[in-house]
Amino acid sequence: VPRLYLDKLPADIADVPSVATRKRIFIKSVLPVILRVNEDILAARLRLQKLRATVDGGLSLTNEQRDWLYQMAARYETDPYDWEAFMERVDIIPPSLAIAQAVEESGWGTSRFAREGNALFGQYTYEASHGMLPEERPSGRQHLVRAYSNLVEGARSYMHNLNYHRAYGEFRAARKWLRSHAKPMDGLTLAGELIRYSERGTAYVETIRHIIRANKLAPLDDARLYDERWTRDDPAMPDRKS
Repeated sequence: VPRLYLDKLPADIADVPSVATRKRIFIKSVLPVILRVNEDILAARLRLQKLRATVDGGLSLTNEQRDWLYQMAARYETDPYDWEAFMERVDIIPPSLAIAQAVEESGWGTSRFAREGNALFGQYTYEASHGMLPEERPSGRQHLVRAYSNLVEGARSYMHNLNYHRAYGEFRAARKWLRSHAKPMDGLTLAGELIRYSERGTAYVETIRHIIRANKLAPLDDARLYDERWTRDDPAMPDRKS
């Protein structure tokens, strides 16, 4: 998959008359973003494994390494030297699952929250400076829908939520089991552990699984970003001919 990351979904995505085309545009817009955040997570996971090897080998961490480790511990709400907790929390989200949830929460990118706030995953906030007011918020509820400056930021927040929040402990345990048994990261399987993601519970899980099956998203779990870095985020972008 090319390393092309859109800041926002196409402004006219809701106006595309062909449903098939609209779906294709959405997937091609979101997949590189999901893969990029997963790549960052795997880089952090590898760094943690190297730090563990250093400590287990009887060597001391540098100040820089220790500072980074403590920052990670605070971010994932775990002990700095609880390596098993880190390995359970610092891991990827299968692209098929992430995209299916984005589809359900954003209406294939057509919702106001997706178009105006890069909010593909329906995450809540109570900070007015970071949120958008739902038009049909139930009486007595105070939540807002969290808005983001770009799609990468929104995806990173969504993945971090699954990776640290206590509501998703079963999800992380199931993912850890897949890792320990050398099984592929299967979005269809792991969707079953997200009953607490929505008030709809098991009905939500079945919807996510239906989206994965109906749109043949499972093969995306094997997708990888193109090795060569040539996006505008990179310091050197070689000339490429069309």
